[in-house]
Amino acid sequence: MLSFLVNHAGTMFPLLLVAAAAVASIVHLHRQRKQGNSTCGCNCGDCHGGCHPH
Repeated sequence: MLSFLVNHAGTMFPLLLVAAAAVASIVHLHRQRKQGNSTCGCNCGDCHGGCHPH
């Protein structure tokens, strides 16, 4: 098992970095949405439907 990790460390390290960045991005978006903010920056939590045409 240890030899597998050593042999594939060059592949696993970038994979772990990308996975960590994806998780951090998802957590950030989830926290923003929970606070009532949106990804467009309009604070749609205080919006009553008049901000964006649907």
